[in-house]
Amino acid sequence: MLEVKSLPIDGYLQKISAAYSQTPNVILTAPPGSGKTLRVPALLARELLAQKSKKKIVVLVPKRIAAVSAANRIAEENNWRLGEEVGYQVRFDQKFSALTKLLFMTEGVFVKRMTLVDFMNEIELIVFDEFHERSSLNDIAFGFCYEQQMLADENHKLKILVMSATLNTGQLEKYLENAVHIDIDLKPYPLEIIKSKKSQKLQFDFALVDHIVDVAKEALQKQKKDLLIFLPGLYEIKQVQNKLNQNLPQLLTEILHGSINLEEQRRILSPANSRRIILSTNIAESSLTLPSVDCVIDSGLEKKSVFESKIGFQRLELKRISLFSARQRAGRAARVGPGACYQLWHESDELSMSEQIEPEVLKSSLLEETLILNACGIKAPQHFSWLTPPRSSFEVIQKKFKTWGFTDDSQQITALGKLVQRCPLDLERGLLFILLAQNGFQKPAARFLAYLETTDFSKINHPVDLDDLFLNDLGRKIENQLNQFLVVQPQKSNNLFLTSLIKIFLKYFPEKMAQRKEGASGLSSLGRGLQFQNYLIQKDHTYFLLLAGRDLSDTITQINFAIGFSQKEFEELSEVSQTIETNYSIDFEKKMIYKQQRKLSGFFTLSVGTKSPLDLKNDQALFKKIFKDHMSEFIQQHSSSAAYFKKINFLKKRAELLKYIEADFDFLNQIESEIDTALSDVILSITDFLNYDLYSLLIYLTPDQIKKDLQNLNSQFQLPNGKSVPIDYDCELAPQISIRIQDALGLFKTPHLLQDRLKISIELLSPNYRPAQITSDLENFWKKSYLDVRKDFRARYPKHDWPENPLDWKPEMSKRLKK
Repeated sequence: MLEVKSLPIDGYLQKISAAYSQTPNVILTAPPGSGKTLRVPALLARELLAQKSKKKIVVLVPKRIAAVSAANRIAEENNWRLGEEVGYQVRFDQKFSALTKLLFMTEGVFVKRMTLVDFMNEIELIVFDEFHERSSLNDIAFGFCYEQQMLADENHKLKILVMSATLNTGQLEKYLENAVHIDIDLKPYPLEIIKSKKSQKLQFDFALVDHIVDVAKEALQKQKKDLLIFLPGLYEIKQVQNKLNQNLPQLLTEILHGSINLEEQRRILSPANSRRIILSTNIAESSLTLPSVDCVIDSGLEKKSVFESKIGFQRLELKRISLFSARQRAGRAARVGPGACYQLWHESDELSMSEQIEPEVLKSSLLEETLILNACGIKAPQHFSWLTPPRSSFEVIQKKFKTWGFTDDSQQITALGKLVQRCPLDLERGLLFILLAQNGFQKPAARFLAYLETTDFSKINHPVDLDDLFLNDLGRKIENQLNQFLVVQPQKSNNLFLTSLIKIFLKYFPEKMAQRKEGASGLSSLGRGLQFQNYLIQKDHTYFLLLAGRDLSDTITQINFAIGFSQKEFEELSEVSQTIETNYSIDFEKKMIYKQQRKLSGFFTLSVGTKSPLDLKNDQALFKKIFKDHMSEFIQQHSSSAAYFKKINFLKKRAELLKYIEADFDFLNQIESEIDTALSDVILSITDFLNYDLYSLLIYLTPDQIKKDLQNLNSQFQLPNGKSVPIDYDCELAPQISIRIQDALGLFKTPHLLQDRLKISIELLSPNYRPAQITSDLENFWKKSYLDVRKDFRARYPKHDWPENPLDWKPEMSKRLKK
């Protein structure tokens, strides 16, 4: 049995156990390195074993390496066998049995299994470790477990334990009913922070590699133990390792990365006989203890998965870490004693670093999340128990799911949807694999998808042979698991693998198809400009399936991996998916509507018919349909709509100040439908609509609590000298007026709107109408700022009024200078 060293949390275990026995929900916060992950789940598992309970504890951790490492360490400390009393299950790897009482899992694996009733019924306690990382899958698992807890009877409630190093628990305590919060405040070891004198650049280049090596040399002289360097990814780790080996050949460099095996992890995490430099991604930020480290160099950079909105690729992007992550990384240097951390950014750079890790669900495409919830029987994901509700709408996703066959007309998940949800790949790649497997290509599909999963295409510079794909160790592991994945009996197919691949893209992923234009440039089926890597271009390839790339600019996406095929292949294979689309365009100036037909394959236009004018006098049903389908276009063209929406959007922006609630403006979501209902039997032509009093109808459709304010928002403001100026409701400081300083004389106090609920900002202009100052405190301007303005402008504009005491000014005091 391994020698078990004392950890700071050991003295609090009895208190934690007592809280766990008294309540179903516990929140535990304790500093990094206190031993939460190793000690707390093991303690509770020993209690389950003593009770001879048939249930188990599941611990969710964000990273594969943390799950494997924690399970292995707990097995050693408790003299348990890995895979029996304690085990793990991560993507493409697992070690557990039916008797396992303590199971460490990554969030992605858990959400694939939580739809299984038998699995969930086996769980006594679910532990959310490193909760502060807030991945969207973690949020779904958390919300699902909370709902299961609420639905269960008192004797069979699922228990929830949330653990984090640092966490703002206010939101969490409101969410979890009757949760007991245990906050363990441990005095940290002394930690010296050394910041860079230069600003951080958001790029990983040779200069940064040289700088890291120079800092490493300094750190090795200052500190006595191992050095841990945080880097964004494996590619950057290799660059730094090569440079260190050249400059410090006497020192051993180790790589800590999610792809390394258990034995290698165990060796690196244990103290060595000689001094080392450990190069790691952010996996060493939490959950792992490196007792041999007393110094950290933090690049301040990480790679985050980013959804490319133009084509829909997932890629890794270099970003600054949060201040929270910076504190976590620095703390690694002072886990078991005093330490130092070199942060490779200037203090001023922290102004652009976020304070906390932003919940991933706020920037997710929500495809994975929606399918998971559908698999759980949740048809309306917007009503799910989100800890932090997503910002994006689920409507578009639900339509896509129906098109893909994931859900039926009643939004019930289909057999295909369930298969994709269980597949150990992301949603789109999972769908591609299942469809290829159903076409009889499971083995080549497994190899192809494993290649996509494990290849960094930004580093490839040669053609790829689909019949001879190279896989690394992780790729072979993924291939093996995909080959074992149970797919329904495959259909007999006479197609080639590439033919099936093209057909699937035509039907399911038409937005990821492109046509080559000149040289290495191309155009996606949705009109996005593309730049292909030169090695992808072959003479007979006109069309492409797009598989990897990144946005170069607002207009161009660089394609790093694509599969090309000929014009002839496209025409033959797309024939079954060709459709005729009828479009109507409106010329409001000529008051005409035109009809045009296009032949399409996916999003590609094969041919375009001529544009012909319509005579709708005898086809009122068609006009009603066009009016309904193009309602937003009709509204925009009406002369009175701009004034209404300018003011209503202004009120919405100022909702909090004006004491509105968000629901007060829900009527705007239905306003087009309401206009159609009101006018469909009244409007018989474009002329009828343009002549209709739309403003009055919009006012009528506005709720009473907003209507009164809307009608009291004047379009003009009258000045003391009798002039009127427009009130701007669009600008950042709206409502705002722009007036010359002379025209403001006699206006002694800041004007207001809506019974003094809104101040009007005033942009004060010089006599030549150039901005001089903006104020929302006019009285203070006259008393203080005006004196400096007067001193300057009086000399430059002597012919204008510049009274000494503007607050005493009266119209009759205005100068009448002789010519």
